Amino acid sequence: MLKWKKFSNSLKLRLLLRLLKRDGELNIAEQINAILTDPANRPVFTSNDDEAIFKYPGTFPYFNPFYNTRQLEWRDGAYFTRFFLDRLNTDQDPRRSVWALKVKKNNIDTFSGIESGYPTSVEYAVGANSSYPDALKTYQGLGVMMTYAEMEFIKAELALRGFNTGSTPKQHYEKGILASMTQWGVTMPSDFTSRPGVLYNESGSFDQQLEQIMLQKYFAYFFVDYQSWFEKRRTGYPVLPRGSGIPAENQFPVRVPYPTYLQSLNPTNLADAVKEMGGDNSNIKVWWDK
Repeated sequence: MLKWKKFSNSLKLRLLLRLLKRDGELNIAEQINAILTDPANRPVFTSNDDEAIFKYPGTFPYFNPFYNTRQLEWRDGAYFTRFFLDRLNTDQDPRRSVWALKVKKNNIDTFSGIESGYPTSVEYAVGANSSYPDALKTYQGLGVMMTYAEMEFIKAELALRGFNTGSTPKQHYEKGILASMTQWGVTMPSDFTSRPGVLYNESGSFDQQLEQIMLQKYFAYFFVDYQSWFEKRRTGYPVLPRGSGIPAENQFPVRVPYPTYLQSLNPTNLADAVKEMGGDNSNIKVWWDK
């Protein structure tokens, strides 16, 4: 029961952080403080033992949902981006060995990514860039709902925003990185959080510190549904590259349009909702993001 309470309150903190722009309407700060100041009655994740991950047994019918994914979709047509892998390469991040396959570049085994948003005229050779290792298809830990790493990054941002979390943004940031590595079964190098690309800049501006937190949170969201998109549109971080194949007029999507089947199944209520929002496209912000 205690773990269910921790999961519920951790999820609530995720939600409250997302709603922080509407604090004046919903007393968001007050609700956040109610959780942070009362761990006995409102506990949250405090270790990797608490995190909500369904561990697939690997026996029928409880397989990892990617178990039967064809090689074409898994390795031969899906590649990591340069943005993702180049930073991990620079930091010599040990999670690469679990997340990605090495490929030959100039006769050297390395992790290599492709351009984000590349033109449709570009075709990457099969096996020339890093994709998912087959081991992930049978990996038990891909049923991720919420991790301890995410909780520490939530607290890092809250501490940065002036909430009393009991620790500094830097301490939560470093705990979040360690928690992610522990989750993926790798050992964090003793000097990792002191490396130039990882070292937390306590003297930086609010935006500089938030960007650092969100970048590491972005990596920690590997295989966690759509959370990295939700957080990118909420904070603007990490700053993602615009590939040469993305039309200049295209904006970063801030919502998912209603599915077309509603036009036939529920046209009246669909029309009312669209009218209330001011449109139904990926550029219309959801209410909490306005």
